[in-house]
Amino acid sequence: AIARRFGVPVEWIATGCGSDDVLDCALRALGGPGRRLVFVPPTFSMVEFLALANGLEPVAVERSGGFPAAAALLAERPDLVYLCRPENPTGELLPRSVVEDLLAVREGPVVLLDEAYAEFSGQTAIPLALEYPNVVVLRTFSKWAGLAGLRVGYSVSSPELAAHMMALKQPYNVNVAAEAAAIAAIEHRAQIAEDIAAIVAERERMSGLLAALGWLQPLPSCANFVLVAVRGRSAREVAASLRRRGILVRYYDRPDLQNYLRISAGRPEDTDALVAALQEL
Repeated sequence: AIARRFGVPVEWIATGCGSDDVLDCALRALGGPGRRLVFVPPTFSMVEFLALANGLEPVAVERSGGFPAAAALLAERPDLVYLCRPENPTGELLPRSVVEDLLAVREGPVVLLDEAYAEFSGQTAIPLALEYPNVVVLRTFSKWAGLAGLRVGYSVSSPELAAHMMALKQPYNVNVAAEAAAIAAIEHRAQIAEDIAAIVAERERMSGLLAALGWLQPLPSCANFVLVAVRGRSAREVAASLRRRGILVRYYDRPDLQNYLRISAGRPEDTDALVAALQEL
């Protein structure tokens, strides 16, 4: 069903219990002592953990006024480069030119493209996986289809790597209920696309309302959430105050996101309740 959805041969697909499981399998297949994985923080929190678990040396390339150019990533002599597109937790859509510049290098690193939130951006790099043997595109049903609890993920890569990844997995893979739900989501993707469009529209409305408060600065987002800088107040205290009002937002207790909140887009009434609560603070 996944292969038909994207018009790719089934041999190019590997599946797993969520895209983090598929990422783990990819790193197990491609990792090992002495090999390096480069990533750009802040990004998906499991990347560094999974790299270490699979014998890779994780190397962070810090931002300086924007997303680093491919040359900065390549300067670290990576065997693998992990890129999240759209990024989590910032929501930004890194320039396609960065990916293209990485792929322009002869015998360059394997590029892992995490597209967990791709449906909210309207872009995908799956055609690149069909063109370049060193591209692995990682995807999930958790976000766009709302199947996070059922854990269904997959990758698109060369058939040789896909087969290797599946051979490394435990025999107990995606369960029957999750498989049925994923197939149903693909079959009803036109209806789900309407919900995605509504979420994208609400994300933009929410960003405008938050910015209008004056002490919140939403960052541009291509995901189903918005990363918001909190000005003149403690993001930790704001999150705690909202929690007491029954509203949950994500606070990151880490230096690079110390005074930021990540807020998911929901229904219009959810946004209205959020803004009303923030106005009371």
